[in-house]
Amino acid sequence: MEQNIVNTAPEWVCDSPEKADWAIEKIKECRERRDLYIAAAENRIAQLKDQIEQSKEDCDSQTSYLMGALDNYLDMVPAKKSKTQISLDLPSGKIVRKLEHPDYVKNEPALLRYLQEHDPDMVTYTPKIKWADLKKCLSIVDGMVIRSDTGEVIDADCISIEIVSSKTDVK
Repeated sequence: MEQNIVNTAPEWVCDSPEKADWAIEKIKECRERRDLYIAAAENRIAQLKDQIEQSKEDCDSQTSYLMGALDNYLDMVPAKKSKTQISLDLPSGKIVRKLEHPDYVKNEPALLRYLQEHDPDMVTYTPKIKWADLKKCLSIVDGMVIRSDTGEVIDADCISIEIVSSKTDVK
């Protein structure tokens, strides 16, 4: 991506509305170029994903006859049979037929309600911090995080302080 670097040397000072307006224009132009680049890249990604999908479809259509023939071949030879599959090892690879079997399709919300009522031991609970509520009770005193509701000092391993620099933006 071509980069145009705007002169940000210390000799340029924003000391008038005209200079501020010029700076805003430069920022908007740069962002517009960035957005065009991103749009072109995303378009290219979409094209490549389509090409990948087409390649998969082409391969499937070109090999489906051979896969069917191999499936039929498993019925003609003394292949290894188990409860779940039939297989045959050959020098170039292995033919495997997974046998039909039932599979569980769960409706997570309905199953969760059922188990909470009938078998709560089958349900796990993941603790989660109520950060928005906790944050309201926190304050910083002499570089330490203190719970203002209890006066407790919270260990730095639990919550540390990071200074976030001020940031100016153009909208």
